[in-house]
Amino acid sequence: MWGMTSGALNRSWLPDPPAQLGQRAPRHFQLQTTLRRRSPVNIWYDVGSRDEEQGRTGFAHLFEHVMFQGSAHVASGQHIALMQAAGAVVNATTWFDRTNYFETLPTGGLDLALWLEADRMATLLDALTQENLDNQREVVKEEKRQRYDNVPYGDVMELLTSLTFPTDHPYGHTTIGSMEDLDAATLDDVHDFFRRHYLPNNAVLSIVGDVEPEDAFERAGVYFGHLIPGPKPGKPDASPLAELSELPRAEASGNVPAEAVYFTGGCPRAAVGISTLLILPSAFSGMARPRACTSNSSVAPSTPRAPGLQRWVSSVATPSASAMPGLAMA
Repeated sequence: MWGMTSGALNRSWLPDPPAQLGQRAPRHFQLQTTLRRRSPVNIWYDVGSRDEEQGRTGFAHLFEHVMFQGSAHVASGQHIALMQAAGAVVNATTWFDRTNYFETLPTGGLDLALWLEADRMATLLDALTQENLDNQREVVKEEKRQRYDNVPYGDVMELLTSLTFPTDHPYGHTTIGSMEDLDAATLDDVHDFFRRHYLPNNAVLSIVGDVEPEDAFERAGVYFGHLIPGPKPGKPDASPLAELSELPRAEASGNVPAEAVYFTGGCPRAAVGISTLLILPSAFSGMARPRACTSNSSVAPSTPRAPGLQRWVSSVATPSASAMPGLAMA
């Protein structure tokens, strides 16, 4: 959902630009380069595609969309509209291990952001009707067509995942999931998934920026303190995979601008706590950042692309964290 929304700025909360920060642009357009009094809010749910059952893939990502379709006290589409009116940037992301929802907005809108997040955590199912499910299921299908099926290299993540993990492994499918699974999902299936995973004791709320810690805790208590926790969902078995006795390979062809080579591998359990897919840029990479990386690792910036090379190469399995300079494991 990247680029889903960017709220219009309301000048009433912007400071007058200091002389050294404002400059006159052509056509008398005033450029202003300072912002202040922002309080980003992020809620991180401990649920991702690893938590999905066989035949029920794509649910975590589906909720990335459904969560904006209203709750008991918020009409469909109004979560985004209210945040935009407050000058917020709103978005959400899904990965193998987590889903997060976040707003960056002026401090004056902090209470609104917390109330909206708490309301959909507590009462989303009141608004999750068959109509809303069908609507967002079609949105996800269109996203898959746009970002996976009809773009150069769009199927790379699916190919790498299939080479790295068995199909029945928790990490053996991509976050977008199977469209056949989504088609087969009933409203009861989706409700059950929400009840299991979208709990106050299965989430982490972060409030940063222009707010004192005591104030942040007090506000969080006001909006989330009454929510009732549920049984903590169990985690799927992600046992370490056996060492590879050979190097699996696959070749794919398509209408792409240039050849590309990808490598993938599993990090040692002792290094990151799980067997996981890790993709890093190499010395020949044209990328400024890793294409994908688990939440349990961090990566140093990549080196510049070698002149003349039109391909990019992504990472390798390592016997230990120290074997790859610049790679820090948490």
